[in-house]
Amino acid sequence: MKLTRVALVMLVAIVAACGGGGGAPSGSTVGYVPSPAPGASLSPQAVNVSVSIPLAAAQHRTRAYLSPNTQSLVLQLTSVNGVAIPSQQSTTIDTFAGAPNCAPAGSSLVCTGTVTGANGSDVFSVTAYAQPNGTGGVLSSGSFAAQIGTTSSTLSINNAVSLTLSGVITSLSLTASPSTLLIGSPSSANVVVNATDASGAVIVGPGAYTSPISLTFTNGTSDFGFVTASNPSPQSALALTAPTTSLAVAYDGNPSVAPGAISVQAQTQGPSGTLTSNATIAVLPATPVPTSTPPPGSVDIYVLNAGATGTGATVTEYASNGSGNVAPSRTLALSSSLYAAGFAVDSSGSVYVGYYDNATFTPDAGDEIDVYAPAASGNATPARRILTDPVSQTTLDPGVIWVDSSNRIITLVDTQLDNQGGLSAVGIYAAGANGAVAPTHAWNFDYTLGPYINGYNAGGQGYIGGLTMDAGENFYVAGALYNLNVVAGIFGASAAAGSGGVVPISRTIPSDSTTTLPSPPDLITGLALDGSGFVYDAQTTAPGGGGPGATVTGAINVFAPGATSGTTDTAPLRTISSAALNSTLPPSGTETRLPLAIFGSTIYVANQAQNTVLVFPTSASGSIAPSATISGSSTALNAPIGIAVATNGGTQHSGARVRPEKHPHP
Repeated sequence: MKLTRVALVMLVAIVAACGGGGGAPSGSTVGYVPSPAPGASLSPQAVNVSVSIPLAAAQHRTRAYLSPNTQSLVLQLTSVNGVAIPSQQSTTIDTFAGAPNCAPAGSSLVCTGTVTGANGSDVFSVTAYAQPNGTGGVLSSGSFAAQIGTTSSTLSINNAVSLTLSGVITSLSLTASPSTLLIGSPSSANVVVNATDASGAVIVGPGAYTSPISLTFTNGTSDFGFVTASNPSPQSALALTAPTTSLAVAYDGNPSVAPGAISVQAQTQGPSGTLTSNATIAVLPATPVPTSTPPPGSVDIYVLNAGATGTGATVTEYASNGSGNVAPSRTLALSSSLYAAGFAVDSSGSVYVGYYDNATFTPDAGDEIDVYAPAASGNATPARRILTDPVSQTTLDPGVIWVDSSNRIITLVDTQLDNQGGLSAVGIYAAGANGAVAPTHAWNFDYTLGPYINGYNAGGQGYIGGLTMDAGENFYVAGALYNLNVVAGIFGASAAAGSGGVVPISRTIPSDSTTTLPSPPDLITGLALDGSGFVYDAQTTAPGGGGPGATVTGAINVFAPGATSGTTDTAPLRTISSAALNSTLPPSGTETRLPLAIFGSTIYVANQAQNTVLVFPTSASGSIAPSATISGSSTALNAPIGIAVATNGGTQHSGARVRPEKHPHP
């Protein structure tokens, strides 16, 4: 449903006429107005009413809320000279284009009718309906006052009438952004309350609601309170009598708050009963919850080594407690003709390698994913091979690969599946997929933010440097999207792994000086989540800047958890800037990468240019030395572009591209 803030402007021109209103515009018959008090001298008047509805798409809001979907108004005289009178005959005025009492007049649609009035100070009730002739849902109601003249034919009242209508709420929607607050850090989350009328339009005010909306915490503490522009002191509960654009939940930063979640509840009375909506805000530690360390030797480190060209690549395996110049426990020789790029390992130890068939690293019919058995070594033949599917017109783009806990394979594809139109998308393959098969589903980001996951437009190129998924099947992508001028950063989407089609971006960590995420996007070279959901990215300075031999600075940033927090343009919670992450550009002068993986409370990162594997605790911060380093001639490390860590019961892994791909898109 598209939200609209266009309000109707109601200008009421009132003209006194003699007697019963002969020749008056269409409307109900004028009734008798009894004297409101002994001795009063009142006579009924036929009051001509004109309603002017702006036809322009954007108008300044008036003092009243009149839904843009109003189809008719019902007016009735309720008091004269401050005294209530018995019920009078009401008047219905249709207010839609094509109604016989409506006609265009300049930039407005003018609709007319007649209502019973009386000489004196009159108050009329007004009710707006969603359908013609006073039918359908009630959208808003209220009253306006006007001074009505005597029977003098020369009297003309042409002042604008003060009109105040209140929106009738039929549904509530409550959201909070960000959806995560960190313990110990004073902060706030913006809260949006959308109350809609019976036509589905959001009530924008500035008139009041017919029933106030109460806001409460269902499990909050005194450390959290509601704050508005008019009431900056935190309140434990709040009553919204009218729409507001300034509302937040403030947290005072008390470090003794227990991890968990608070629920904000909005409640009001609608025409059919109580309406309720809730929003949950997670309250998490500022640092990851420590995870127990696996027994020595129960976890293995897998490294994809591209070598000099990407062909003839290898996968080497090391014990997680290894350090120094240690030889791999196993080496798997990969294709001598295809270019290895994507990499993953599943919980059983099966190895997944994404291959391109040429050095341009663009998706075509020759690309594939090969799956090697857990014990494969040497020149072993792949146990399975996923190929182009001609039926769904799916070609693989396997520069990044993720294998989830069910062994489903998630990678990039160009496909016609799920209405993707042959463009780049995330493809989800069933566990055990083999041969020329289609993904079970394909999804892409919301078209309004750019229809392509990778690809490029004039002056920029798309690129994906990391793809991962959390336990709630929310996807995270690091790199750049075909979005205006190719926006780089980390993006979250709450798309279940079994879904397809188009999904909106629900969180963006943009590349800028605040987040320190780099741009161009190929400098974001790794992406991983820890067990608490904190987001880690590995990044470098501009590869190629200064040419071969130039110094490149590497870093690992840590951001707050959550895939549905909107745009979080904030500084990293922590940054690891170890000298061991730095490097010197290789002779090609084109790139150096830092593929990243996390297992338990440990970060594993490979330095492509230095041929090292580095180990840090997830709580690390600042310029520190790694807790362990694998390096030396015996390691067989040779331009590592992918890293994975696996043990029985789960995996964490990272895929990597050798270089950004370029897709020509219209």
